[in-house]
Amino acid sequence: MYAIRADIETLHGEDLLLVLTDRDNTGAVDDEAVSMALGRAAAIIDSHIGKAHRLPLPVIPEILRGFAIDLAIYYLAGRADVATDGQQKRHDNAIAHLKLIGGGKAALPLDKDEDGKEETSPAVISTSGPERIFTRQTMRDL
Repeated sequence: MYAIRADIETLHGEDLLLVLTDRDNTGAVDDEAVSMALGRAAAIIDSHIGKAHRLPLPVIPEILRGFAIDLAIYYLAGRADVATDGQQKRHDNAIAHLKLIGGGKAALPLDKDEDGKEETSPAVISTSGPERIFTRQTMRDL
C-alpha cells in the first residue's frame, strides 16, 4: 500500500472519511471501505509504474502517497455518490502523471545515497566503432 487511513485523516481530516464511508449513519468510519479504496488505488498505481520500476518499491515516494490518497478519496466519493469536480480533477491528474511515469517521461525519486542525493547510473561509454577512414597511411600521399 502507498497510503494508510491515517494519511488521509492527516491530510483531509476524519470528517471527510466519515462522510464518504458511513452509509448506515453509525457515526463511525467504515475501515473496510477505506482499506478497499486504498488497495484499489495501490493496484492502479502498480499497474502504471510496474512497467518502469521493479515492484515493490524500496521506498514510497511522497508523490505516490499523494496519488494513492487522491485516488482512494475519489473511489470512496464515487461509492457514496458525492464526488466533487475537485476530486475528479485530482484523480485525472494522478492517472495522467502515473502514465508519464510508466512511459518513462517522468521519474520517481527512489534511490538516495548516504548524503541524501539521488544516485545516478554511470554513463555508458562506447569503446568500439567503425574502422577509421582517415589514418596516417591513407593521408600520407595527400
